[in-house]
Amino acid sequence: MDGPPALLFGILVPALVTGIGLLLVTLFVTERARERHAVGAAFAAAGFLAGAAGLFGLPPLPFGDQTLTGDHWLQWTASVGVLILLFDGLRPGLAFVPRALFGAATILGVVQAMLRHHWEGPEVWTRLATLAGLLAVLVTATALLGRRVKGASVPFVLLLAATCLAVTIGLTGSAKLAQLTGIVCSSVGAAWVLTLLRPSFRLGGAGLTWAVSILFGLGLCACFYSELPVLDGLLLCAAPLAPWLAELPPLRDRSPRLRFAARAILCLLPAGFAVTRAALAFDPDPYGDYDS
Repeated sequence: MDGPPALLFGILVPALVTGIGLLLVTLFVTERARERHAVGAAFAAAGFLAGAAGLFGLPPLPFGDQTLTGDHWLQWTASVGVLILLFDGLRPGLAFVPRALFGAATILGVVQAMLRHHWEGPEVWTRLATLAGLLAVLVTATALLGRRVKGASVPFVLLLAATCLAVTIGLTGSAKLAQLTGIVCSSVGAAWVLTLLRPSFRLGGAGLTWAVSILFGLGLCACFYSELPVLDGLLLCAAPLAPWLAELPPLRDRSPRLRFAARAILCLLPAGFAVTRAALAFDPDPYGDYDS
């Protein structure tokens, strides 16, 4: 979908749903209570559902007559699967359980077609373990950085990585996946703006888990069912990890502004390389099914 509807449902609606929801929470819920509940994930999921439904309609129901594609499963995981993350923080020290379950649901939904038609034998477990391990590293590293670094830095870095992912996916063949990624960008962008307006707000671990997992799932869809090269996918995975280098000497003792800039630059180095590779390889085919 192009034009005003794409702007409305791809950017404005998810940003407003997420941003207004999070703003109300910061106004009426104490910071300690916010840390214990998955409000960030819940409102981001609501924004994603509203945006995706407006652009493409609701996906087919699971376990019905129609076979769901990877992005269909991902849409259901992003919107309904967020209920798993509502258990995040209810038991101290056990937050990894709902986060791991949500990550597993994300991966298993996306790879259904691969499991049915392509992967066989021992390679199934090897591939699933590799994907699960990579997602676990991404979620854990992002959540730990979010706890270590206050303010707008982490949401901004995630926004940069997500934007580069959307551009790269669009350039490598799938406008639909790019638009779905753009919806996540809008929700993350709303959280970033809120951190600027209300410095006490912090995107919690559940919210980061939701965003990183869904972005990872969209990248998998682009690799398996579109034309995103594996190398570009790995470069984009490195983007949210690279800002950790700013926590090493000599950058960790620098001013907050310098470290903020360093995190953004470190994120853009691998992500920008992926975008550049995709842009140089882009060859629009007027007879191809680019809008798939």
